[in-house]
Amino acid sequence: MQIDGYDGKEDNAHHPSTPEEYFRGHYFDTLDLIITSIKDRFNQPAFVAFLNLEQLLLNIINESNYDSELEYVKNIYKDDIDTAQIKAEVFSMSTMFKETSCANFSDIFAHLQSLHPTKLKLIPNIITIVQLNL
Repeated sequence: MQIDGYDGKEDNAHHPSTPEEYFRGHYFDTLDLIITSIKDRFNQPAFVAFLNLEQLLLNIINESNYDSELEYVKNIYKDDIDTAQIKAEVFSMSTMFKETSCANFSDIFAHLQSLHPTKLKLIPNIITIVQLNL
């Protein structure tokens, strides 16, 4: 009688001799899968776009150099955002955030929500960037 999947040849595969050795193999296989999944998750184009937009906003608020992020926005979102107008909006935005410390996009979004709607009309392209990040 023949058993399905068994051809009668001797099995040369390694068989762990202890439970520790058995679970060590599973542990490293699982760890490798987790690392690969994290790399896949954070190497997506949408995540890169989010990081660039967030960094642009943070650099504007902190009055740091934002030229490389603005160049990225100009190349990717040329039909959605008037990058020439953003330079005019920078002063208004930095004034609005003068008394606020922002470390990430959530802080920026929360502060913008607290502002009066007429102030937000002064920075329409910045608001578009925020909306693209949502």
